[in-house]
Amino acid sequence: LKYNTINIRQVHTYGYGAYLYYTYGPFEFSYNEIYNSAQYGMYIYQANNTEPEPSIVYNNVIGGLFRTTSTAYGIYISTSSNIDFYFNSVNIEGAPGRGITTFSSATGLTFVNNSFTYTGSGAGYAIYHSDPTASILVNDYNNYYAGESTNFAYYGSAVADLAALQAVNIPEGNDANSLQGNPMYTGSMNLLPYGPQLYQVGTPIVGIDDDIVGTLRDTFTPCIGAYEFELPEVPTLAYEPANIDFGSVIQEVEYGPVNITVTNIGGGTLELYSTDITIFGNDETNFSFSDENLPATLESGQSVLIPVYFTATTEGLHEATLRMTYDGEDYEVALYGTGLPAGIVIIGQGTVAMNANPINPFYGYTYSQQ
Repeated sequence: LKYNTINIRQVHTYGYGAYLYYTYGPFEFSYNEIYNSAQYGMYIYQANNTEPEPSIVYNNVIGGLFRTTSTAYGIYISTSSNIDFYFNSVNIEGAPGRGITTFSSATGLTFVNNSFTYTGSGAGYAIYHSDPTASILVNDYNNYYAGESTNFAYYGSAVADLAALQAVNIPEGNDANSLQGNPMYTGSMNLLPYGPQLYQVGTPIVGIDDDIVGTLRDTFTPCIGAYEFELPEVPTLAYEPANIDFGSVIQEVEYGPVNITVTNIGGGTLELYSTDITIFGNDETNFSFSDENLPATLESGQSVLIPVYFTATTEGLHEATLRMTYDGEDYEVALYGTGLPAGIVIIGQGTVAMNANPINPFYGYTYSQQ
């Protein structure tokens, strides 16, 4: 199976991008793109290969929005054997999930030069290997990232970070050359990196000379993941988020910080000073930023946080723009916040029942008293 683009456009919550079931002998799955696959990006079950030549899965992208209300799986492997995975990029977004999942019934697996990430809003994992002793032959030169999840990886048991994963040492020397960090994908439907995390940190694989789009791979230090790419040689500024909404707040109370992350995704050294940042607009005085982390000197891949604050002084919507100027270019973040009517008091966070208070309102219900 090669050179396919699979995009499940309908609003399904249960489905498969690729379903490999009862395959016999070695198979090849390569140069494929799978998006919006509901629950399973790639489902491998009863793919038992008893031949000397392993099955091979390489140069594939699995991303987009996983719409399931249950656990999402980028790659799911059970009751299968003798499969090698090289140069794959997997990203789970939109549901609690796992970049890759293997069970003890899956044996003889090799994972090299893959990028497994979870960027959803739930408690997801970059990888979930239930029994690495039974399943994994080789596991190295991979990149793992779990975003803001409270989990990182499961490797026989939960592990908190890359150092803990390496300490498991199953198989011996596992993940000695692997990385933990944001691959900086262009988007959920485009897993081409724009940052340095995956750049030329892989290892050559005999017989895999190009990437998913046919670009030749570096002979000695290929990029991790499906794409072989180049980085700008000069400093390049990237930032997130593109907008900040503080929501509805009490007047005359400062809210924040909400951080803007500025990263040098190019080469060289990027220098950013407080004088490079301004806030302007009709309500510019209601917003502010802290220069506590400035000036910043950022080498390739390094980041700095710019804390932003909001104080409502009147009822209604407040708007402004924060502008960062670097190398003659402007980078702007839209700022929003809404002042509640004077005298309003916020009780709780709006997500729990306030049973300890005299008025005893449950979440989702209202209370008023004349």
